[in-house]
Amino acid sequence: LRRQLGQPLNHLTNRQKMKPKKHLALTFVPLFAACMGSAEPHELNPLHFSEALRSDPDAVLLDVRRPDEFAQSRIAGATLLNVLDTTGFCRGIDTLSRKPHYYLYCLKGLRSLRAARIMQERGFHVTSLDGGIDAWQQAGLSVDSALLDK
Repeated sequence: LRRQLGQPLNHLTNRQKMKPKKHLALTFVPLFAACMGSAEPHELNPLHFSEALRSDPDAVLLDVRRPDEFAQSRIAGATLLNVLDTTGFCRGIDTLSRKPHYYLYCLKGLRSLRAARIMQERGFHVTSLDGGIDAWQQAGLSVDSALLDK
């Protein structure tokens, strides 16, 4: 177009020459990242999470909260693996088999999502409880709080 107007292309500034390339990079970088397996871990609401646990005979339920939270209440059958203890958490998951599906929960769902990301990056099949044990209880599902009765 500039040649038609009598202006040579070398009049374009470096910034003008780079705009189309920069635009393409901004378009394809997120697309490329999405294709590289950076998908978010799967999350389920409490009712679907409960159903998935019941229907999977090899399911492993992990509570990724602190030990004091775990002592107060927990979903029956859960094993504690505190994600806030990064070293202990990573050592703990390194001992786990990658064959079963892991179901993770915390109090509100943020720590379990963080733990799920870590585990997913290491090759585990994981699902996080959306809303955590709080949402679980609000949905009317039971928790083991026997330690509170002592």
